[in-house]
Amino acid sequence: MFSATQDAPAYLNDQIIKTTNTADFTQAMLATGLPYDRTSPEFAYTYKIIEQYNLTARGIRRFGAATLDMAFVAAGRLDAFFEYMLKPWDTAAGKILITQAGGRILTDNKLIKVDNGKLEWPATTTF
Repeated sequence: MFSATQDAPAYLNDQIIKTTNTADFTQAMLATGLPYDRTSPEFAYTYKIIEQYNLTARGIRRFGAATLDMAFVAAGRLDAFFEYMLKPWDTAAGKILITQAGGRILTDNKLIKVDNGKLEWPATTTF
């Protein structure tokens, strides 16, 4: 079970977890999610971002839960996670895991990027 508190490290069961050291985006393993409504503008926008990152990153995976993706970044199983138009409840639990494991959260209030604190994200085209 993943756990973290404000004044302590992040844990997976009884082991302290840390993010990866990957800085080079071409070596990064990412995760993402997609909106459930495939006809929405959000789906189309997200898919375009996925297409761009897929050309440069080592790979992209989809596990289906934002908090799980964030936990995997915190535990060093992934280098980064991104998703468009998440709600606060989608990321609340993952935020403390990320920060306590050494990662960071970047957002423009629409696109959230979670990484190991070292990753150099490429610019994306504005759609």
